[in-house]
Amino acid sequence: MEIDSTPFDMVVRLDNGVVGRVDLTGLVDAATCSVTAAVLRPPTTLVDASFLLARSVTLAPMRPGWAEALRLERSTGTWRPRH
Repeated sequence: MEIDSTPFDMVVRLDNGVVGRVDLTGLVDAATCSVTAAVLRPPTTLVDASFLLARSVTLAPMRPGWAEALRLERSTGTWRPRH
């Protein structure tokens, strides 16, 4: 597994309403070149690395809030992921 972050060349509105830049952080399986997890967040910290590792080894239906996220994703409303 390899983890890498790079500044994402886009300005976004963050959760607190401030406009800023984010980093794209990805976890890649070096043997298969598969992206196992990725996240767009304000500048990356060590906590994000732990988050990506946990996300890559936990099946999506077993993640907290999965049922709610799936239900909202299929609705016409706006879905915001929980951190």
